[in-house]
Amino acid sequence: MAPALKTRNRFPAGISRTNRDCGRLPVFLPADMSYTCIVADDDTMERELLISLLEKIPAVSIVASCASALEVMNVLHRHKADIVFSDIDMPDMSGMELLKSLPQAPAFVFITSYPDYAAESYELDAVDYIVKPVTLSRLTRAVNKTVEYLTHKQQATGHPTAEVPFTSGEKGNDSFYIKETKGYTRLLYSQVVYIESMGDFCRICTTEGKIHIVLVSLKNIETQLPEDSFVRVQKQFIINIHHIRTITTDTIEMTNGHEVLYSSYYKQKLLDKTVNMKLISRFG
Repeated sequence: MAPALKTRNRFPAGISRTNRDCGRLPVFLPADMSYTCIVADDDTMERELLISLLEKIPAVSIVASCASALEVMNVLHRHKADIVFSDIDMPDMSGMELLKSLPQAPAFVFITSYPDYAAESYELDAVDYIVKPVTLSRLTRAVNKTVEYLTHKQQATGHPTAEVPFTSGEKGNDSFYIKETKGYTRLLYSQVVYIESMGDFCRICTTEGKIHIVLVSLKNIETQLPEDSFVRVQKQFIINIHHIRTITTDTIEMTNGHEVLYSSYYKQKLLDKTVNMKLISRFG
């Protein structure tokens, strides 16, 4: 039997460890950091581990620990939270069903043992998807990505004039402009490795390793990109086909090492633009 996790007592007086473990009530924790979050997992040890890792990341503060999706719903009816770190496979209601049920959902990061759910989670505009076992470095990346999304969302709310951030100019040009807080930035199409949807925003990843955030939907960006270089591979991602390293049964590895899952809906279009056009035949 695996040894129990040793954790310091973070829970307010009056809430016993027995109540926390039985899953009947969510456990509220001190909230004194920038972004409040909820942790949801029906497995007590997994939940404790995630809490212990999140406590090492100063950008977030845990306000509730829940053993089910229903507990999360109850918390959100009474308290505001910026981020939900949720398992997917939970009793009564899954993490994905929870996200679908919320009219104004916080940013969601799914954490699960099953990689097969990844494509579906991105269809729901989850900010990130982590496959267990969770490591501090991977969780930190997810938090940074989520904080980046929330920060730009807040800035956009206060600056409605920033709603026209993407101008491609005439088709056939080799570059386009994006509107950022400092002004307009010119990017070459060849610099773009992939573009990722974050709800109302998009993250543009370049060959230099830089991330540019723009307040424009992926759907609108897609109509302004040259079709001979870019292809949509799932609801959340458009990739530059010139930066593909390998294509497997469900994953694309880009030249910068980033892996993108593609859905069956976009598979044929992806293959038509890549493998089927340039595959070296055995018989010439």
